[in-house]
Amino acid sequence: VVNMNPVAEQVTGWPLVEAKGQPLTTIYNIIDSQSMMPPVNPVQYVLQHGSISGLTRQTSLISRNHEKHQVTHSAAPLMNKEGQVSGVVLVFHDVTEQYRQQALIISHEAELRKVTDILPGPVTRVDSEDHFLFASAASRTWFAKYPDEVVGRSQHSVFAADTYAVMRPYFERALAGERSSFEMTIPVPGSSTRDAIMSVLPDYDSNGKVCGFYTIGVDITDRKQAERAAQELREQLAQSTKMEAVGHLTAGIAHDFNNILGAILGYAELSKYVIASGNTADVDRYLGDI
Repeated sequence: VVNMNPVAEQVTGWPLVEAKGQPLTTIYNIIDSQSMMPPVNPVQYVLQHGSISGLTRQTSLISRNHEKHQVTHSAAPLMNKEGQVSGVVLVFHDVTEQYRQQALIISHEAELRKVTDILPGPVTRVDSEDHFLFASAASRTWFAKYPDEVVGRSQHSVFAADTYAVMRPYFERALAGERSSFEMTIPVPGSSTRDAIMSVLPDYDSNGKVCGFYTIGVDITDRKQAERAAQELREQLAQSTKMEAVGHLTAGIAHDFNNILGAILGYAELSKYVIASGNTADVDRYLGDI
């Protein structure tokens, strides 16, 4: 080490008066953030190849007081008058906070993925150009496509033409800032159909402008089947009630008709009796009643 600026002193924990003349590996103690192994030293690379070392990522700098800093670095050769490498300028940036924020975002995305993947129905995020930005695990069973196969593709290329035609008006309403929910029947690859409630919600950017939309699907096939079964039972009950009513009506008519026939037969017998006895005075009345 020949020279250091104040920022380098602060990050490494080494003041220049103590660092000057020390081996670089003592002052700039770095490890790979993932493998935790020493990476290729950028200065050694430049000394060996005589060319600039590109910007690296995922490198941790262990300071003199054992604090860990996430850094990116690059190195460039210093040339003497003869065109030979006489030294190296090492530039590094402390990106610990950015790295922490990125790790936090990745963690949150992983948690969100867990939540959405638990849901039995699909959750998707689509941009304003109709391309998938996110798809939950249920897309495998609903669309016969793994999430990695869906992301980046247009909805039109993933959904069946008939399905997309039904859903497209609701996508357009979401891009206009409107929420909507609707029921539809979705063809299931290699199976029959799936009844679903689809909810489409607008997605907003940091400026409050609609930049796409979310779609959430809920499988209601079992509920629909139960409703259809209940409707069939209601229809069967109604038919049974109708038949029972017809039976009661038929029995009533038969009873009333029996009463009429009984009167007719009775007066006919009386008429025969009085005629046979020669007393015909009441025959006209009997015949009139018949």
